[in-house]
Amino acid sequence: MKWSTMPAQFIACPSGGRLAVIPETEYRRMLEALENGASETTPRADNMHYTAPEVAERLRVSEVSLARWRSTRRGPAYIKSGGRVLYREADLLEYENKNARKGTRPDK
Repeated sequence: MKWSTMPAQFIACPSGGRLAVIPETEYRRMLEALENGASETTPRADNMHYTAPEVAERLRVSEVSLARWRSTRRGPAYIKSGGRVLYREADLLEYENKNARKGTRPDK
């Protein structure tokens, strides 16, 4: 999959249409890799951020449920950036792994 760079911290995937906001350091790392001969590069998954509607779709819950989880300190960890609620990929994976079950009975 080829990634194209856009000005200042935005990476767009032409086939998926997803726009990812990444930290400046990660953006510079990717540019340096391209300058050093890499044919393509992708942002590290732990630096990807998702909006509440994207997370609600991923977890198959409503946005209202996510908001309720935030107010009761349940659900995946989130960050607030300029009034926006964002979820990091690493936090989503941690939440999913923590809630993975092998059966209906509790582990002993």
